[in-house]
Amino acid sequence: MQMQNRLFKILNKYRYVILILLVWIFFSCSKSEDFYFKEGGSLLWINQKHNDIAIKNAVQHTLENSSIIIAQVHWSPNNRSFFDNAEWYFTLAKDHGKSFMIAVDWQKANRSGANGDWSFKDKTTANLFKKDMIKLLNAYNPDFINLGVEVNYYAMTSSDGFRAFASLFRELKVELKQLKPDIKVGLSYQLELLYGHHNGWNKTNTHA
Repeated sequence: MQMQNRLFKILNKYRYVILILLVWIFFSCSKSEDFYFKEGGSLLWINQKHNDIAIKNAVQHTLENSSIIIAQVHWSPNNRSFFDNAEWYFTLAKDHGKSFMIAVDWQKANRSGANGDWSFKDKTTANLFKKDMIKLLNAYNPDFINLGVEVNYYAMTSSDGFRAFASLFRELKVELKQLKPDIKVGLSYQLELLYGHHNGWNKTNTHA
């Protein structure tokens, strides 16, 4: 959380696009014991505070140094903006022949819980999430989809909600791969929290 707070301070102070190097690692189909670095890319954090020059510079550096375009979109049950927000990144990837990844973030910025008064325990919410992820797949045909950003925070703040999400993830992964067999479906974890080194949380590791 301290690292994230510093990141937000830098963003507000300099009003410049922050590029975070992300690498997607997945199992080889032929050798399940081996890991391979297949794609390297940068996550663009762009909003209305960034001027045109900053955005153009960020896009240029991303295109020159990335094989994949990553769209991190914010999802909540009552906000439909996530769908339109993915379109710009999708167009960028398509126009420049890059692979495309969608990362779905449904937690608060400080990772203190879901970004609203809702839980994956609620069947209506879970079904809406599933429907929206299928809509994203059908519309933008991503090569990769991350169904939860830093989900181990959610395990700490809502154990019941996380268990419901884990079950939903397994079901949804099967459905997405039925629609697109070669899609890579995954989750991301906050590394410091994963290994119990997160100074702001005073918790043991979350990978047990």
